[in-house]
Amino acid sequence: MKRLIACILGLLCVLIALSACHTGKPGGTSDTENPGDAKYIGTNGNYWIRDTDTGEKAEEVILTEGKLAVYDHSLALSGNRYFESETVKLGEKQIILTGGYVEGIEFNRYSGVCFAKMVLHAAEEGTLTVSTAPVISLKNGKLTETENATSHEVKAGENIIELNGLYVKPDATIVIGAPGDTASLTVYRGAIPDAGNGECRIVGETENCRLPFKLYAGNSENSPFFDEKAEGNVKGSGMTFIYASAPFIYVNNPFSNGKLTEIVLSTLDCPAGATFTVSVVKFNQKIEDTAQVFVIETEEALSAGWHHFQVDLSVPDGYTVAFGASGDTMPVQYYNACGSSFYFFYSTLSAAAPDYSHCLGIDVYGQKAVTSMAARDAEVSLAVSRLPLTDLQLNTLTEKIKGKKISVMGDSISTYTGISDNTDYNTTLRKYAVFYYRQIKEDETWWMRVINETETALCVNNSYSGSEVWTGVGLGYQGRAENLHNDNTGEEPDIILIFMGTNDERNDPQDRFVPFDEETVQACITEMSDGTFKYGTPHSFLEAYSIMIHKIMQRYPDADIFLMTMAPSFLPSDPSGEHLNRFADEICQIGDYFGLPSINLVTESGLTLDNIRTYSVGDSLHPNPAGMKMISECVLKHMYNFYCTSENQ
Repeated sequence: MKRLIACILGLLCVLIALSACHTGKPGGTSDTENPGDAKYIGTNGNYWIRDTDTGEKAEEVILTEGKLAVYDHSLALSGNRYFESETVKLGEKQIILTGGYVEGIEFNRYSGVCFAKMVLHAAEEGTLTVSTAPVISLKNGKLTETENATSHEVKAGENIIELNGLYVKPDATIVIGAPGDTASLTVYRGAIPDAGNGECRIVGETENCRLPFKLYAGNSENSPFFDEKAEGNVKGSGMTFIYASAPFIYVNNPFSNGKLTEIVLSTLDCPAGATFTVSVVKFNQKIEDTAQVFVIETEEALSAGWHHFQVDLSVPDGYTVAFGASGDTMPVQYYNACGSSFYFFYSTLSAAAPDYSHCLGIDVYGQKAVTSMAARDAEVSLAVSRLPLTDLQLNTLTEKIKGKKISVMGDSISTYTGISDNTDYNTTLRKYAVFYYRQIKEDETWWMRVINETETALCVNNSYSGSEVWTGVGLGYQGRAENLHNDNTGEEPDIILIFMGTNDERNDPQDRFVPFDEETVQACITEMSDGTFKYGTPHSFLEAYSIMIHKIMQRYPDADIFLMTMAPSFLPSDPSGEHLNRFADEICQIGDYFGLPSINLVTESGLTLDNIRTYSVGDSLHPNPAGMKMISECVLKHMYNFYCTSENQ
């Protein structure tokens, strides 16, 4: 009994000592120093601990409408520590969730996601507003506009706030607080060890602070897949669907794992009883399976214009949506080169049907299942990695390579009249086919942007429109690989940029692709007793590209060689880009094999199958000035990493 009483008295002493720690003047940040006015965060207190050994674990929650949501640790504070804190009165100051925001990108980890619940710890009870606002607010320091505002009563301590499918637009984030609110929250500043995310910013400030909260990502019944509407945004006269060629597949697929609830169609005058079919299909160059069919039928005659129709379609993983069916009678319109998101349609039945140069006059509404914030975080990280060099970084790169001579080897994307066919640079360039001559200016090409930005000089541009590495015309693995110098002046390149493979990928039947294998590469390159090399006849893109690179390395041993993959381009036979990615990955593997830096334009340039039409001259293949700029910025970043990082100093 005496031992038990002693233990109880000892425990009381500890509790009294801990309680005393919350008074006094400002002090240090460890639990052994006087904390003063700093906020004490105790293990398993009102905040949440991240399991650093196993990582975050998803916790499924059944929402009121019966859908699953995902638990997200937005800030984890571990250990018994003190952190500099501040109580924010939400009626006076608003808090914007930054979530990995970096100036230069227009979204963060919350953009484009629906949220069901938020868990917050309030410092003082009262009213609290949750809304959304453009991410640009983080750059200009003020809220330009808020939307979707909902008011909530909170108590001091932990609160579960029902967001009921709050939809955050693709260029927006979450805002907490509004004028008139009476609740307060606690934010933390300074370096917080072992903290997860939780980055936020008080409106008007430029530095981030931390706010502990939890979010449950969920679905909204009324959230659109796209904010960009076809209605009011299409250009030119509409053309009427040719149902004999239906269905038309939406091949750039945003619908997978989603649900369609409403479709808005642009039609001509149509009678009662007119039909339009929407199907859920699995598509891989042909329709492999049809999971669901929904037939829209007009109940009364409709005049020409935009009309709303309710649908109920669930799209499984790997499936997409097909529009129209043989026998439909509704005069639905499609348009040439409109400003809608719905560009890429493909009919397997007729070339006369709408193709990837047309778009459907349609808006689609529905809900998209959110299964993990990790995918959204990956998008944010990728966008940050694609940001162009800062002025300081570009100046540093320029100082490193200023005055060096650059040679380019490419296909039509790298051509320019008077340059890539000019024998003053190399006598073998005579009669080389050229694509670019009036579409863009010379200094708008990707390679001239690189040269001008770094104050380097062009040695030779050996680019041939329509050329391939392996088969066809202008073969890269043959003589072109050894004509990247000026044979008139004797100038040799210091830097060589290889941008080949686009036509190989687009023209190569998928069943001829040979995966990378070191033995295959070694078998086609044989070193002779006198130190020269004998090359075998290539039987694949892998062998031809490897021979081409080896020849360039042997002919220009002092040059720095960069391998660029093909950029994204739309191909109806490869709508998902699977074949494209295989070729790009193989080029990178060849670069690794030869010890050369590679630039994967498919994953790093910012060009995608979804936006290539916007960044092309209209053919979803050849970049326009904006697309060229994206390529050049990607190349410059890799050159900076090669020349200016510590390992290459």
